[in-house]
Order: sequence, then C-alpha cells, then structure tokens
Amino acid sequence: MLFSIPYGTGVMNFSLPSEWIVNSTPVEIRSGIKDLSQAVHESIDNPIGTKTLTEMIPPNSSVSIVVNDITRPFLSEDLLPPLLTKLHEAGVNNEDIVIVIATGMHRANSKEEQEKMFGRLPEGLRVINHDAKDQRSLKYLGETKQGTPVIINKDVAESDIKILTGIISPHQQAGFSGGRKSVLPGIASYQTIKAYHSPPFCSTDVMLGKIEGNISHQESMDAARIAKINFILNLVHTRDSGVLKVVAGDLSEAWFEGVNYWKDTMQVKVNEFADISIVSPGGYPRDINLWQSQKAIASAELITQKGGIIILVAQCKEGIGEEHLNWQKLLVESKGPEDAIERFEREGYDDGNAKAFCFARALRDYRLMVVSDCLDDHLMSRMYMEKYNDINEALKIAISDTKRAPKVAVLTDAVEYLPIVEENQSLSQV
Repeated sequence: MLFSIPYGTGVMNFSLPSEWIVNSTPVEIRSGIKDLSQAVHESIDNPIGTKTLTEMIPPNSSVSIVVNDITRPFLSEDLLPPLLTKLHEAGVNNEDIVIVIATGMHRANSKEEQEKMFGRLPEGLRVINHDAKDQRSLKYLGETKQGTPVIINKDVAESDIKILTGIISPHQQAGFSGGRKSVLPGIASYQTIKAYHSPPFCSTDVMLGKIEGNISHQESMDAARIAKINFILNLVHTRDSGVLKVVAGDLSEAWFEGVNYWKDTMQVKVNEFADISIVSPGGYPRDINLWQSQKAIASAELITQKGGIIILVAQCKEGIGEEHLNWQKLLVESKGPEDAIERFEREGYDDGNAKAFCFARALRDYRLMVVSDCLDDHLMSRMYMEKYNDINEALKIAISDTKRAPKVAVLTDAVEYLPIVEENQSLSQV
C-alpha cells in the first residue's frame, strides 16, 4: 500500500505490505452543514435540557458570552450573530452584553485578531481579553470537590446569564474540549489553572478521548457548575468537513450530545494494537513545532502496543517551541522519562513542563522516532527521542528491530480524529 503523509506544506511518501496494516475502514469525509447560521438558530431555539434563552432571561439582565481565543479554531463569527439575535429578542441590549475571550494562560488577542475572529460586531458590545494574572478582574466563587479554588473572570462571574461557546474535539487532558473547559482553564485565574495542570488532574490516568473516570474532566465540570453556567453553544467541527453538528442548551446534556455525536462519526477503527504507529499532526501549521506536534503522539498512544514504536512525522520548522523552554529543560535535566514524570508529579505545574510530562509519559511506554529535517539531532537525543530526516529511513530501522512481521497503524491527520481499538459505548453523563 502506498501512503502520503502530511509534512509541513508537503508530504512524505512510503509504502508497506497491505497485510501489515491494522487500520480498518477510515473515517468517512462527511458534508458539513451548508446553512450554518440557520442550524445555529434552530439549535438555540430547540435547546437540550434547558429552557430557551427567551424563556430563561429575565428583564434587564446582564449577559456574558465566553468565546475561544485565536489559538483555537475561531468560528465565533458564525456563532455570535444568531446568538445576539436571540438575546435581542429576549430584550437584552448590546450595552448589557460582554464578550470574554477565554485566553486561559495565553496572551491577549489584538484588535486585528479580534476582527478576524468576530467580523464586524454591533455597536455597544464590550469585548475583553481574560487575564488570568490580573487580580482586579477575577472573583473567587468557592472550591471544587477536590479543593481547587474556583477563581474566574469577574465579568462572567457577576453577569446574570452566562453563556459558553466553543468547539468539541478530542483533548488529551480533558478527554474532549468544549463545554465546561471554557471556564476551567478558559477564564480561570493563574492559581486555578496551575492547580488544574498539575497532578492529580494532569496525570498518567487522563488521556485523549477519555471521559469516564477522568478527574480532569470532572474538575472542569465542577468548576463550571460552581460558576453557574446557564447555556452552552458548541460546534462539532473538523478541518475536512467543516461544522457537522450544533448543540445548545444545558452545560452537561448538550455537551454530551455533541461528544457522543463526535464519537459516533469521527472515530478511526483499528483492528488490533499496532507494533508501529506512524502519525502526523496533519502538516503545517499543526506541525509548526514539536510542542504542537505532540498532540499526534497522544493519538498514537491509544492504539500502540506498550513497548512498541511511534514514528512522528512533523517538520517542526520553528524547532521545538522555544516559547516554552521549561518543557525542554525538564526532559534534558532528567535522568530519563520516569525521572521526568516523578519530578513533574513532585513539583507540579510550571510554564511548559506539563508538555514535558506528556512526552515523558509516551517515552516511558514507547520508542519515539521523530521524522524532521529541522530539529537538532543532539537535542532530540538529550530529550530521549530518535531523530531522522526521512520516513523511509526511520521505517527501515523500526521494522528491522521488530521480531516478526509488524502490525502497523497509519494516522495521516492524527489530531483530527480519535483512533480506537474497539468500539466504546456512548458516554454517560458525569
């Protein structure tokens, strides 16, 4: 079988005997929603598990709308106009609405970036960037069941009606993005986010696509409930198909509707665990650096036999991701992956080191080969990874080191889909 795997703005080609491949039927590329504005209107008018916005909003209410920042797929331009229309129908004036950009620990979004994200907004609307370190803009609401202080954006905390918008897709800590994640970490304080990105919430027990028993998911949901979120509006979106589904309504019920739809339609079925998994984040910009490319490894971990080999194909034209040096430092200074994990568990979150933990977790269980002509060989070795310039070179060595004809999985756009070895049941609400 011939394969072309994304690499930067191009591809790398390789071939393997068909009997080695364990991928079954690939995900069907579905047609996205043609009239998205109409679909959003209909979803808001028929919410899941709640009253409609018109029914739930009292006169003279203040409303906050939380939106993704520019580091996420920004579809706010599609969500906001229908949502604002419904708020106006409920008697809410623009002056009583605030749009809060959920930056988490990211930088603020510029006016130019906001124009790209939202398009032209009506006069009177206030737009603010959440600032996790600005104590004056934060409010303490209580503690989660695990004892994490819920300190969130003050504008949201003090609004009468709180609405979350976002995208539902696999996430390696929370299981899936969207819904409750707009609160924690989206509009939380640095103190709250630091706790969230430290053990036990960032641990070897949380992983891509896992909801049941996921303490990180539960913590975000707990924080969102303490924040008294009234309504969510989320999209199931893929790069290939666009928006496939719109869900609106209750914080839990509507979000689980979207997650279960995603699982039913967007999972890659694999017949058995692979000895070798070959994965790409999907090319540029998803493989712009090693930091971003790690997300593809999280997919490979789900379908690779422990002790097997993961081959990450990622150009990384901007290197490892120099803006987060702590993750490099933790790996380089450790005595090995297990030591890096123990240090993270002992020291907790420090800018970037949670990413080192994600790499260390994979390195503990798998041999990790990185195919890139931009990364430094010596640095990769110090970070316990093998670096190759060409996919065929890496494959030749990986195959020669297996004791039998290998079972191989190939994920050409690993951050877009969720691979599974066996069918999981629909999610129950937690």
